[in-house]
Amino acid sequence: MGYKFNPFTGALDETGPSISALNVLGTVANEAALPGGATTGDVYQAEDTGVFYVWDGSAWDNLGTLVGPQGPTGATGATGPAGADGADGADGTDGADGVGIPAGGTTGQLLKKSSGTDYDTAWVGADDIYVIACSDETTALTTGTAKVTFRMPTAGTLTAVKATATTAPVGSALIVDINEAGTSVLSTKLSIDDGEKTSDTAATPPVISDSALADDAEITIDIDQVGSGTAGAGLKVTLYVTRS
Repeated sequence: MGYKFNPFTGALDETGPSISALNVLGTVANEAALPGGATTGDVYQAEDTGVFYVWDGSAWDNLGTLVGPQGPTGATGATGPAGADGADGADGTDGADGVGIPAGGTTGQLLKKSSGTDYDTAWVGADDIYVIACSDETTALTTGTAKVTFRMPTAGTLTAVKATATTAPVGSALIVDINEAGTSVLSTKLSIDDGEKTSDTAATPPVISDSALADDAEITIDIDQVGSGTAGAGLKVTLYVTRS
């Protein structure tokens, strides 16, 4: 049976049994922590809810919480004085530059990663790839100088070279040289190995000895060797150039 306890009168409501005195013993963590038995009138408060429980002789009854009636609303206080306008402060010093696009660069340049490190970037010229056909697709190649001649459309840095063939050379490698104004730009020439169709798989990779290609420079491609058994065919040479 539930009790209604009035903290202002110290009495239980009329619906509960008469208990001559209440003995407030302290608090317990929650209702489940109440002792298994007590003396009639013993009271504990549950810490988790604030509810009081009284032992009626056979069970713990809920007395509710000790909350008084709400008082009347107080009068509104006077409005405080307005604060005076403060003077404008001086401008602070400039902070350090944040991480972002680096300064510099010229017209036509692009921002490029210099490494895998975050924010490691630099302004560079655009990357161009020139694929030059040095023959038709089926006619057996022959050796000779200046099999192809063209002029550089812009100045740039030669970063890599590559050769491919439609028909693989047989018996020996297909060897190609690249010249700027009649002088080779390779200290180790470009080659396609016996039975292969690309220089990517060559046992000896090419080495660039002169990477600076001038604007409007005359570029020629020589075929130094075509294969000792079956000549290769369908030769293309690729130049990878970063614009200056």
